Amino acid sequence: MAIDNDFGPAAGKAVTMQDVAREAGIGLGTASRALSGSGYVAPETRRAVQAAVQRLGYRRNGLARSMATRRSRTLAFAAFDLHAEATSLLLEGALDETVEQDHSLKVLRLHRDLSPQDTQADHRAIVGCLEASIAGVIIVHNWSASLDYLRVDLDDRGDGFLD
Repeated sequence: MAIDNDFGPAAGKAVTMQDVAREAGIGLGTASRALSGSGYVAPETRRAVQAAVQRLGYRRNGLARSMATRRSRTLAFAAFDLHAEATSLLLEGALDETVEQDHSLKVLRLHRDLSPQDTQADHRAIVGCLEASIAGVIIVHNWSASLDYLRVDLDDRGDGFLD
């Protein structure tokens, strides 16, 4: 099949799964199952979808996927001292594991100063992660100050509290 020049990287438009389905001559649901590996898809159909992906330069849209599922494949790693040896080792391990699990990691530096301005900024950063449907937040700290100001009520997601 010929590549339609009104979409794709050459036209400055992102290739969608709908474009892949059209190129492969199948429905959107079948293309989705073929790309996600869920449900049955005939081997020849799967090959046609993979060929269309190659021809069109399709890349999965993580944002669209997150919006559809209300979950992302992103975790947040929040720490007060990113240069501390223990924190660095934990961060390195978190990065390795997120790559291994096909996730990404957003790193947040929290403030050591417990001024109202800084605690509000830290709290907003955590809330921002949750509003972006980040899958989870890892908070690393090695000091005795209370972290209650980082508590976030997650009732709208049904997850209780972030502790």
